Amino acid sequence: HFPKLLNEARKEFRASYNSGQRKQMLYDLWFDAEYQAGHPQGMIEVSKLAIDSEPNPSADWFYKKSLGEWLLAQSLIRARNYAGSLSQIKQAQKDVNTAIKASRKGSNQDLIEISKQLTDEAWKVAVSIDTKDGWIDALDIAQTAIKFGDIRQCNFDRSQSSLEKLVNDGFSKSSSGKAFITHNLEKLQDKLELKRDGKYAWTHQDLAAFDQRIEELKEHL
Repeated sequence: HFPKLLNEARKEFRASYNSGQRKQMLYDLWFDAEYQAGHPQGMIEVSKLAIDSEPNPSADWFYKKSLGEWLLAQSLIRARNYAGSLSQIKQAQKDVNTAIKASRKGSNQDLIEISKQLTDEAWKVAVSIDTKDGWIDALDIAQTAIKFGDIRQCNFDRSQSSLEKLVNDGFSKSSSGKAFITHNLEKLQDKLELKRDGKYAWTHQDLAAFDQRIEELKEHL
């Protein structure tokens, strides 16, 4: 009878909301019911309502929304809907990054690690799609991670390998494709300048090897 009770509770919480109830406890209990029912769409919906109800939403609700998006992404992967799954993971990553910014510095290390894990998962899904759009998504995932402070070397390698794949597949043969590749290679080289200034902890050998790969790509354009 537990699933039946859960569904009844979910209906009651929705009815309370529709009647004008906006207490924080409603959102908390309603979210927990959606989670227990294994209903990620409901988790996302309740989180959105909670976020919209506050002038300064707490980091916790952005994290809860990302959890729903992650669970929905997993179900879409099982259904072989990789594009839909990737969209949900990228949104989850965006919400976790918002949660990081909304939380106190020094208390967000767990969220930072979750953001890294979402980057890794999003990258895997994008690469598995193995189309032009998939590789453009893969590039965007790696560069967005760098932008938000995930400066692991793997994200620079992912950016470079995405561009290399696009070049090898002929994307740069069109003028617009060449402009896209050139622009993103220049962005990577800008990041390399930060590395030369010592902002990122890379060895000189790694930095030289990466720089050489970028130059080789530019020669192929």
